[in-house]
Amino acid sequence: MLSEEEKKELFDKKNKLNDEIIILRKELNQLNTQKESAFDNKEKITKSISGLINQVKSSKSQRNQLTKKVKQEKKGRSESNDKIRAKVEEIKKLNTQKKDIQAKHNIKSDPSFIKKDMDKLEHKLETEPMSFDNEKKIMKEIKVLKKQFDQVKEISDVFGKIHKLEKELNELRKDANEQHREVQKDAEQSQVKHEELIETSKEIDELKGKEETAYKQFFDTKKRFTEI
Repeated sequence: MLSEEEKKELFDKKNKLNDEIIILRKELNQLNTQKESAFDNKEKITKSISGLINQVKSSKSQRNQLTKKVKQEKKGRSESNDKIRAKVEEIKKLNTQKKDIQAKHNIKSDPSFIKKDMDKLEHKLETEPMSFDNEKKIMKEIKVLKKQFDQVKEISDVFGKIHKLEKELNELRKDANEQHREVQKDAEQSQVKHEELIETSKEIDELKGKEETAYKQFFDTKKRFTEI
């Protein structure tokens, strides 16, 4: 049978233990809140990292596609420039040939101008009413022009070839300029994607550091929670 003193001692000990339990439970609740908060923070960072990794993959894919496109466009532009150089050489040779023929026959004008004047007069003769004298006058002019054209017939083909090549050259230059603009545009977009990729990668590295810190905080808090 316990004495009154022993009973009192046990009762005081029980009260003391109850107080300690209350304190520990309070600390336990606080640690649980901290633990859950640290875990939520870590999960939030992990989710952000996952999203950024997908963003990096997308940027890398787009950059690689643009880089490949730029490579193909540069090849096309290079081929166009080769064609332009070849056309320029052809025109130079024909111009030399033209000058030689002009010097040989003392030709000063483009035969196509003579042909144009002839066609204009013939059209006038066929479509406009006029007196017999005027008709004779125009026919005489046409005859003179025909004679001039026959004299310069040799150079006419050369002029025709030059005009045809110059037209083709203009088209090639137009295409080459368009290709150059496309190369510049796609190269700029590729560079933008590359810079985005670098910046996002840096952001991922920073978040991984924060993720590690958050996980350590969660682990330490969980360990203390388990101990209590």
